[in-house]
Amino acid sequence: MNVFIGGTPTSGKSFLALQFAHNSKLDIGVLNIDDFREVFAEDDKLKKWVEIYDKKDEKEFWKTVSYREEAKILIKQSEAFFPKILELFKAAISQHDHVIIEGVSILPHLAKKHFDFPGFFLINDHYALILQRLKEHPRWGKTEELQRLEAKCFVKLDVRLIKEEAEKYGYKVFNNPDDAEKELGNIFRKVEE
Repeated sequence: MNVFIGGTPTSGKSFLALQFAHNSKLDIGVLNIDDFREVFAEDDKLKKWVEIYDKKDEKEFWKTVSYREEAKILIKQSEAFFPKILELFKAAISQHDHVIIEGVSILPHLAKKHFDFPGFFLINDHYALILQRLKEHPRWGKTEELQRLEAKCFVKLDVRLIKEEAEKYGYKVFNNPDDAEKELGNIFRKVEE
């Protein structure tokens, strides 16, 4: 049994997957896609997608980016990463009985196309919580002003993309990590029985 967890940045995907695997009696490996960004950057074809935001004026970008523009970037970036993600996943399933693969690059249309196992999406649409997590673990913005702009865009743009695609492809979306943990438990309970 393998499971995917996609969703927005700062939603708790990594924490949920690691905690669940650690507390399980099953041999569950966790593949956190974000851990491999440096590996992706070593590939000339993927480097531009790893650094896609680095060449932009961050303040101007977050203030002016439209939903369509941000969705296009996220979709193209995720599609570029996916062949490498599938390679990493094959390596992980050769080492564990079960694998939870998680990351923001798992978009619903890609999960539907490439995964023959269950999964769901975890979003964080709570501005204050996103901002707190960005301050603790900065992604792109290194100042509070930039982190505030980034957090607003996550709520306004990234959450919308996940919800729209998940609905289109029939996946559950949770904005409460406790509910997502219950869903993960329900999926693996079938294995334990």
